[in-house]
Amino acid sequence: AQACAPAGESMLFQRRHEKTGSVLSLLAAPPAVSSQDVVFFRVPRTGNRITCENGGTVHAEWSHAGGWQEITVEREAGPGAVQSGDAVFLRSSWGKTITVQSKTMVHAKWKNTNSWERLIIETRDGSPIVNGSTVFLK
Repeated sequence: AQACAPAGESMLFQRRHEKTGSVLSLLAAPPAVSSQDVVFFRVPRTGNRITCENGGTVHAEWSHAGGWQEITVEREAGPGAVQSGDAVFLRSSWGKTITVQSKTMVHAKWKNTNSWERLIIETRDGSPIVNGSTVFLK
């Protein structure tokens, strides 16, 4: 497995519209992101989205917005809006949690929700997480 983006690089947060299946426009009124929402993470530098393959490989090599790019955000605190500074778990469409084992080892092989899977989601200015937010994962 490999790292998805260099340390300190931002990712753009996008949601899929529940009824139409299309990726929501970044110009639309930004809906709040809640725990259990299915989202996409796009690396602005490349335009590619975080992808979780069935075998557990996690990468940002493709620009697709399909099932392999769908990620469910789960707040550690439970239901509610996702806020900057929240601890979250990111679950692939395969049901496996994105795991960060080291600076260069990222995968989605397990269903665990422990320290390796726990990420802090932040915006640069602490603003709420909405469709189109630029977020950082620590």
